[in-house]
Amino acid sequence: MDFSSRLFCLNNEFTGALITGTEVVWLTFPRYDSSPVFAKILDEKAGSFGISGEVATQEYLVPNILKTVLKDGTEVIDLLLRGEHSLVRKINARTPLEIWADATFNYGKVRAKVYRLSKGIYKLANPENSEFLELHLIFPSIQETSRGWVISGEGYAFLGHFSDERFGIFGKELKFDVETGVERTINYWRNLIRRGKGRGRISRMEIPGFKGEDLLTAYETSVGVLLGLMYNPTGAIVAAPTTSLPEVEGGVRNWDYRFAWVRDSSIVAEGLISAGHTMDARRIIEFLSRMVSFTTKPFLYPLYSIDGSVPPREVEIPWLSGFMNSRPVRVGNAAAAQLQLDLEGFFMDALYKYYVATGDSSYVRGHLDVIEYIADWVSENWKLQDVGIWEERGVQAHYTHSKVMMWV
Repeated sequence: MDFSSRLFCLNNEFTGALITGTEVVWLTFPRYDSSPVFAKILDEKAGSFGISGEVATQEYLVPNILKTVLKDGTEVIDLLLRGEHSLVRKINARTPLEIWADATFNYGKVRAKVYRLSKGIYKLANPENSEFLELHLIFPSIQETSRGWVISGEGYAFLGHFSDERFGIFGKELKFDVETGVERTINYWRNLIRRGKGRGRISRMEIPGFKGEDLLTAYETSVGVLLGLMYNPTGAIVAAPTTSLPEVEGGVRNWDYRFAWVRDSSIVAEGLISAGHTMDARRIIEFLSRMVSFTTKPFLYPLYSIDGSVPPREVEIPWLSGFMNSRPVRVGNAAAAQLQLDLEGFFMDALYKYYVATGDSSYVRGHLDVIEYIADWVSENWKLQDVGIWEERGVQAHYTHSKVMMWV
């Protein structure tokens, strides 16, 4: 597949999707660290959710909401519904378009079995367990094809993920209103970004080559992506919504980043504080504070699963060819077992900056046990060697960066 076009990232505080052109080429359900249902970005055979047509323009409508205009005038709005494990593609088709949903499970190893439940409603089931996707095509005209469907007119393609038969939408008495869900989700992200306090400062900045409006759009998109990468149930924030996108095309340094790194999370918290999203930053800080151990190194692991559990073992997925044939594809991250001594400093710096920005002394007092234990442990162990920010496997040394962060 040609990935020369831009990749757009959509998040909804549960999971994330990547879109290139008109295809969803990465989407995990129900969580960021779950197996993908579309993973074409890692292998042509791993499935995508696509729409026929050539792209004319493509940009974020608001953060985490993508608007695509095709050359025939068709408009597509893609988003992950807020508070749900579902993706919606709102389509205003000016000419008949083909849609396909080649879903897979277990990292592309198992193809979904497709069942027709009713007109325009399909079940894409995992044959190995009770998991399934429910696809609703809500359009004036729908015709089945050998690969998918041909639709015309204005409507919605809704794809929801469910763990078993109890939770599907089909056959339930409750009203199912996709239109309202789309409108509310768009407003949610628009309002969330506007509540930040950095917009005014950014709009007044002057940077050569950037118009004020373009700079503000880039800023808001960046803040929105960071907010969307938070796993809402716990406040953990993933370093990235993907695995195995290579550092160098064709190389072997292809890592799984769908975890909450202490270092990255602290830096994101500081960024959100500077953007005026202090309560969201505090949720990240709170998640990290709950990970502090009182029996050994405060942050025993450099990264944690988004539910706070011990990170999984790193394994290779040999049946996937990798992004642009960059092997191996990995799930899990062996860096979890490394000794990294800079982490506590990054956490303390984020907590300090939260206090400076808010003056919330009661929150700091509520975490004195954590603060004191970190200070005591660092003062007794600062002469240790570690792998530091470099994370080179099997190599430990005295790194200046680690010593500086322990001083912090």
